[in-house]
Amino acid sequence: VRIIVFVPSPDMLKPVQQQAAEWENDEISINVVHRFGTPEILYQLDNYDVIVARGITYNKICNIYPEKHITRLRFDGMDLVEALFQCRNTYHLITLAFVWAGPAQDLLPELEELSDARISLYDVQDEESARDAVNACLRDGTDAIVSGGTVSNLCRERNIPCTYIHMRME
Repeated sequence: VRIIVFVPSPDMLKPVQQQAAEWENDEISINVVHRFGTPEILYQLDNYDVIVARGITYNKICNIYPEKHITRLRFDGMDLVEALFQCRNTYHLITLAFVWAGPAQDLLPELEELSDARISLYDVQDEESARDAVNACLRDGTDAIVSGGTVSNLCRERNIPCTYIHMRME
């Protein structure tokens, strides 16, 4: 079985590679990579039986390979809360936006209470919607953005305050 895992942040690359090395054997091969956005490598996954990814990368792979077994990496509530506190403590904000590929409407009242800030949610599915969401955040007067990799890179390119949602390794 050939598996490829797209880790969402560079700091996860080595730990996941180490874990994969422990699981590999004559029947299982695991390739661990880190890429932002939807690069050309996504069109070169025909030889893999299982693909693991998060966010926009996951969405894109599902569109390219609907017949493949694709597993979504998900961050949990603590990942969101840690990013929220980091954003609040770094930028001392009044309004912030959560921008990522996934629902979170049910968490909004609790997140606003924890952050003591108004929070807007923007759902993204691909790189174009990520760009649109960043532009909408700016139009809406957002002080800072909490997001995954693609949006974080867009914010970094444009000098927009942003906090990346890291996944904890457990």
